[in-house]
Amino acid sequence: MKDIFGDLLYFLNLCGIYQKDLKSDEFNDFISSEVFSVEQDSKVQISQLVNPFTTIDENLKESYFSPVEYGKYVFNDEKRDFSKEIQNLISEFKKEISALPMNFNIVERLVKKYFSFVSFSKPFIQSISAYQYSKLQALLSSSLRLYCQNYGKNLGSLQNAEQIFTLVGGDISGIQRFISNVSSRGALRSYRGRSFFIEFVQEVIVDKILEDIGLSRLHVYFIGGGHFYLIVPNISEIEQKMNKSIEEINRWFIEKRLDLSVIIDYTHFSLNEVKHDIQKVFSELSKKLRLKKYRSLSIENMPMVFEPLTLSNLEVCKVCGRKVEKVYKLRNDDIEAFACEICKMQYEFGKEIMESENVYIIESAQGNFEILGKRFDFVQNFEGNRKGYKIRKINEILEKEENIIPLEIVSYAYSQDLSELSVDEPSKKYASFQADVDNLGNLFRNKLGNTSLAQSSMISGMLTYFFKQQIYKILAGKKITVIYAGGDDLFLLGNWRDVLEFSKQMYEEFRNFVQNENITFSAGYVLFSDKESIKMIKEISENAESRAKDNGKDSIAFSNPIYKGMVISGQRKHVSKGLALKWREYQEIFDFFEDTEEIADYVDRSLIRKMLNISYENTPLAHAYFSYLYARETEERDKELIGLIMEKYKNLDEKSLEKVNARMNLIAQLLDLTVRR
Repeated sequence: MKDIFGDLLYFLNLCGIYQKDLKSDEFNDFISSEVFSVEQDSKVQISQLVNPFTTIDENLKESYFSPVEYGKYVFNDEKRDFSKEIQNLISEFKKEISALPMNFNIVERLVKKYFSFVSFSKPFIQSISAYQYSKLQALLSSSLRLYCQNYGKNLGSLQNAEQIFTLVGGDISGIQRFISNVSSRGALRSYRGRSFFIEFVQEVIVDKILEDIGLSRLHVYFIGGGHFYLIVPNISEIEQKMNKSIEEINRWFIEKRLDLSVIIDYTHFSLNEVKHDIQKVFSELSKKLRLKKYRSLSIENMPMVFEPLTLSNLEVCKVCGRKVEKVYKLRNDDIEAFACEICKMQYEFGKEIMESENVYIIESAQGNFEILGKRFDFVQNFEGNRKGYKIRKINEILEKEENIIPLEIVSYAYSQDLSELSVDEPSKKYASFQADVDNLGNLFRNKLGNTSLAQSSMISGMLTYFFKQQIYKILAGKKITVIYAGGDDLFLLGNWRDVLEFSKQMYEEFRNFVQNENITFSAGYVLFSDKESIKMIKEISENAESRAKDNGKDSIAFSNPIYKGMVISGQRKHVSKGLALKWREYQEIFDFFEDTEEIADYVDRSLIRKMLNISYENTPLAHAYFSYLYARETEERDKELIGLIMEKYKNLDEKSLEKVNARMNLIAQLLDLTVRR
């Protein structure tokens, strides 16, 4: 068997889980001992996985993840006997690996599937999964072996400070501008398509680099959200091939005149840094990438950018505004052609990714989509040994998928048509929701600064799991379309009530998942009508999210609830001050809204409008006004609603009054949407 399987299954061999034809060598033993402090004769077992978020801060009670297959819903639990569940995972792994070909892609997927939510017993750290340990063991052993073989070195001659490894980092720049640059024609599909294009193109970039330098996907450390990291051996020939590959990637992006640029750079590091100071290596690479953004063009590529452009006889793409040689129809029923090749591709991406029958994206000489010189097609199935990617049913591993890479994408879409998201909704209103994890850079720089490569990888992997997998439980059945969900953020559109419910559930699920009050996220919630452009909605969503961040983070902000311009209308280009709430405050507001919502169905809408007008005035006489309404009202349900509101206005000082008015205004607007007939 090739060395790569000995690397990947090394620790599982120590557990006695897989020993058949396993080839190990001194490089496996060296990395295991030097990096992970695990000797070859160690007796270890599969054990329960400690939630890694509970180990970041001191004085936190440890919780444990349930041992499940990757892709299943994960819950936290106390330490208890999960031996039966763990044994089931091991048995299923053995069954599948014995029935499938010993190909790296397949074996790596199997290890990830069955060992992502279990760990190894001591001396291993229980907050790092068996999968992460196995992957990093293989990555480092393989890189070390290639380094020594290339330079004719033996392990005894290596120095701790010797620069054995290369960390390669990539950053796709201009993502938000690229995603937002769409017109109203086919906007929802184009938006979703552009978001998926970013996720897909980063995979194609990584595969091109690895193919050009002759290495496998084993060397992918992280990929997601327009960023990627590779760890490869520090070999001059590999570096030369990689530089050539980077030039070809940049040239393709320039030729396509995309509103994107790809920044790729690398730095070298040692075994000592792997063990003790890996965040310093990532920080050094981040600085290089930031500097390179300001000088991203090579001398060779400059003529392609600055050469004279003949504008005569060019067509204007009515989606992105670029001048191009030819435009196309987006839909067969379009009267005229108006979209450039790239915008048409984004639109088709958006359409195809929402088709539940599409399972694969396969390389094909006659494919409809071209990226970096390769052509691709979305297909339901394929015959023979084909290269490509799997976008659905990724936990179903088939014999023919030796050259298939699983892509974790959130393809949830209640409908491809925005109007269908408000069916049976009296107000015909929608909402957007944009969220992002707070202080993520600070988390990795400071709290994880002195931790190992494995611990950093675990935190990244678990955040990705929440936004790519755990999120499906919250989305289920809701009238929502996900535009994108990355490693630490998401953006979605949907029925205003379902999005409101989603926001509360996501907060609760995130808290349950991380079990750490210091790891938070902030979000923006924006109401809109079907007459608003997606581009405008995205801009205001970003504004709302920023206001949430400015509220001390761990917050949600609503689009301008204290003023009458809350709901976007006409040509408004921005929103003024809006209401930002801490998540715990929002939970209280949501609960109060649900209580009043049950009553509101039975009251006259004019009462809700009066409630709105009083809260708009932000007056200290609010309680008196509601008392007056209460005294005049004869309907029991109306009196009940007014009574609940009056309770909120009791014994308030001036500052508290303004806060309550703002919250009542938000509730009144939501109730107004509920009771519209």
